[in-house]
Amino acid sequence: MHIIYKDGIYVMRRKHKTRVDVIEWISEIENASKEGAIIIVEGKKDRDSLRSAGISGRIVYVKDIEALVKKEGLSIFKGKSFIILTDFDREGSEMASKISREIESGGGRVIKWIRYQYRALGLPDKVEDFYKVVDDDLYRGLDKSISFGER
Repeated sequence: MHIIYKDGIYVMRRKHKTRVDVIEWISEIENASKEGAIIIVEGKKDRDSLRSAGISGRIVYVKDIEALVKKEGLSIFKGKSFIILTDFDREGSEMASKISREIESGGGRVIKWIRYQYRALGLPDKVEDFYKVVDDDLYRGLDKSISFGER
C-alpha cells in the first residue's frame, strides 16, 4: 500500500481491495448523497450497477446534465455537490474532466476523492461492472445487516 497525492487529495492505493474498503467506499457515497450530493454516471447500466450495490442517492446521466447546461447555463451547478462516476477509459475520464470544470465554473463542488478512491481500490474500469465486485465470492458471508440492494 502507498499513498498518492492528486489534486490536493491524499488517497491510499492498494494492490488488492478488501470488502471493508469497498463497503466503506459505498458508505461514503451514501453519506455524501444524504447531504445532497448528486452522482453523475454515463448511462443506465452504470446507474443499475450502483443501485445493485446498494447506492440509493440521486443519480443523473451525463447527457441530462449536458442538456440542462445547454438550456439553462452553468448556474444549474451553483451551491450543489457532485460525485462523478463516469468510466475510467479515455472517453469517460475526459468526460469527467469536462464536467468537473463546468461544475466548478458554475459554482458547484465536485467531491473528487470518491472517484480517486474508486480507482485506488482497483475497481472495474467500467462502472457498469461494479456490481460484479459486490457479487464476487469475496463478499460471501457478509453480515446480513449490510445490504447491497437487490437486482
